[in-house]
Amino acid sequence: MKVNIAIASINKIDLTEIILEKDKEASIRYDHKINLTEFIGKRK
Repeated sequence: MKVNIAIASINKIDLTEIILEKDKEASIRYDHKINLTEFIGKRK
């Protein structure tokens, strides 16, 4: 995992954005009512 993070950093890839997008896709695929982006938004 550390290697992946290092590669993403070197290539200036925003892992946060990728994780949130993958979570949105998974919430749709698995019919979850809320995704991580919505959860974080409601906690603020």
